[in-house]
Amino acid sequence: MNTQIASVVVGRTRPVQSDAHSGTRSGIVRHALPESVQSPASARSLVREALNCCPEDTSEVAELLVSELVTNAVVHAQSRLVLQVEVADPRVEVSVEDLGGGLPLPTPDAPEDDSVGGRGLLLVDALADTWGCEQTPSGKRVWFELSWR
Repeated sequence: MNTQIASVVVGRTRPVQSDAHSGTRSGIVRHALPESVQSPASARSLVREALNCCPEDTSEVAELLVSELVTNAVVHAQSRLVLQVEVADPRVEVSVEDLGGGLPLPTPDAPEDDSVGGRGLLLVDALADTWGCEQTPSGKRVWFELSWR
């Protein structure tokens, strides 16, 4: 069985780059990912690559949070998804769009200690500067923003 998964660049993209004169970073990348248990790992790698010119702690938090969003899309929406990373120094917005209906909400109570789920949006809420979700014509988009100094 072939365990590799493909990431397809979709739409118009501008690789995230640093401006040598001003030192600012900007760019946008979009990737289509399949409904696969391997998609969270692929998303982490894509975010790491897109944020290679950003502070390491910002990149690490973005990797953790995108893993949670992509896992939710794979488990709950059970659909392919589009990952978008947009950098506009000094912030990054990461979004995951899927074909699922209904908007996600954090679990109001903390999950049981031995529960395997229910913490993803709590992590997003705790670590992101801001986050949200919105209906799209084909499903929903969940996003978060991080900033650095």
